[in-house]
Amino acid sequence: MQGDIFDAEDVDSRNGFKYVLVFIDVLTGSVYQYFMVSKSEALNGFKAFESWPALISPEVEAKWAPISLACIAFDRDGALTTTYGDM
Repeated sequence: MQGDIFDAEDVDSRNGFKYVLVFIDVLTGSVYQYFMVSKSEALNGFKAFESWPALISPEVEAKWAPISLACIAFDRDGALTTTYGDM
């Protein structure tokens, strides 16, 4: 599973969304998106994401085999750091 936070700089949203938290299942290519007004909503997006693997698991298990989430990889640029530089 890979994740990232994207800035939607060139796009105006009716709801004021400026950022997208995205998780991509590398095995299946399935994508989960959580739209945010500010990056401080990332924790809420991650909590909402936690139920997504269970939602897609029947489809994944039918096509491949029973699998489990091993890790989530994020890039390490400044998008995910806090004021003090910690992840």
